[in-house]
Amino acid sequence: MQFFRRLAPVKAFSFDLDDTFYDNHPYIVEAEKQLFAFMTTQWPQVAELGRPAWRRFRARSIVENPLYAHDMIALRKSVLDKMFSAIGLQGEDLRDAAQQSYDVFYFHRSNFVVNPEYVALLQELAAKYPVIAITNGNVDIARVGLKDCFHHVFHASTVLRSKPYRDMFDAASKACGVAPRNILHVGDNLEKDVGGAIKAGFQAAWYAENRPMNLNHEATQQLPHVALGALAELKQLV
Repeated sequence: MQFFRRLAPVKAFSFDLDDTFYDNHPYIVEAEKQLFAFMTTQWPQVAELGRPAWRRFRARSIVENPLYAHDMIALRKSVLDKMFSAIGLQGEDLRDAAQQSYDVFYFHRSNFVVNPEYVALLQELAAKYPVIAITNGNVDIARVGLKDCFHHVFHASTVLRSKPYRDMFDAASKACGVAPRNILHVGDNLEKDVGGAIKAGFQAAWYAENRPMNLNHEATQQLPHVALGALAELKQLV
């Protein structure tokens, strides 16, 4: 554990999910693989469009509705609608195809279980302090084993913009009734988690599950209040 800023008393915790409690990349890669396998098997015309069309439709969806850049569920469903429209599906057939495809993606995107030691840590903290999840992603918290770990869960959406915007941080502070300066946000991304938390008045702890933690290798040099060597070190801060 390494300190960079003086910590005020910690009265609540907020946590990022992806890449903080698990390496998210392999699950996204597998989910994308399974999604395209399903679509091209059920609707072979999709194979002719391929991933270049997916990227075009993704960019177009964000141009049409910039808030989709903050909402991974709405964005993916918009792209699926465009993909199936491009192969001629309409109405109920289009809606059914898009929903079935999204369900395949979402199943594989959340097809894992978080380290039980992390679950136990969260439950221990939650027995004494407000514990909140603040995520830009859309993992199924129940399926990955985190259902009973948080008092509140905030997902980025068209209503609550993604980190580093302060929307979810403000919502978290309001929900738990704790002043921002007394909430410690824990996350892996120095810009979105650490920078976003500090700009919102929170304190910030840096911890990454998916890579070696070396500030010299990070894209931004935003310093947290504390860098953790292990998540269990959080118990030493309260």
